[in-house]
Amino acid sequence: MKTRFQSERCITREQSEKNRAHAKTLGLPVIKPVEFHDTRLAIVGGGSTVVDHIQTLKNWNGDIWAVNGAYKWCRGHGIKPWYVSFDPMPVVGLMKVDPGTPTLLVDDADPSVYENLHHADIRLVPEGIGPGPTTATVCTVVAPKLGYRHITFFGCNSDFNGGRYAYGDTHDWPDMVILKTGPLSWITTPGLLCQADLISTCIRNFRRLFHEQSGGLLGALVTYGDYQVVDVKYKESSC
Repeated sequence: MKTRFQSERCITREQSEKNRAHAKTLGLPVIKPVEFHDTRLAIVGGGSTVVDHIQTLKNWNGDIWAVNGAYKWCRGHGIKPWYVSFDPMPVVGLMKVDPGTPTLLVDDADPSVYENLHHADIRLVPEGIGPGPTTATVCTVVAPKLGYRHITFFGCNSDFNGGRYAYGDTHDWPDMVILKTGPLSWITTPGLLCQADLISTCIRNFRRLFHEQSGGLLGALVTYGDYQVVDVKYKESSC
């Protein structure tokens, strides 16, 4: 039986509204739904399994969305993606994005993000358009709204069984979850578990729309559909 985790945003509602008001003064385009088209989309996370698909992504015939730190990893391997981050925190603007890079940001991002990424081709996504807690999960709503009907997830395995991230993340995760899917055991975080649960549900329910080449916990949940939490190691922390 699944254990439910509740995610919360990293900024207050008051700060969100203040940031959104600032974004409106910039005159940046806000995404709008479009008709379905035939361009394929790869959504690339930084999970350890993405290293198995470097050549596939180099040869990808379609668009590539790199989630957060996966952008730097992609560029380091000769892959030219969009930069996509729906985190409202200032760290989003610290990514070294090539001039003119298509960039999707949440519309209540910290004002410093727009200043630091002024050379990018920024489009805004309304806050609340998709389910949290991660950028990858929000993509399950944003991508179809932008007309993509063949969407494949790479590097969104959502577990730490094979190491943390392909790009060498050293973040000290305060919360860890140990769980089982079928005969398999996994180590992850509450947020990544929610990510794998939501994306796998989308894949299972909309198989013509969503696909995965991530493996790991995401692949296991696509196969088994359920999980059992064995242990949760929790430390109180600020976002």
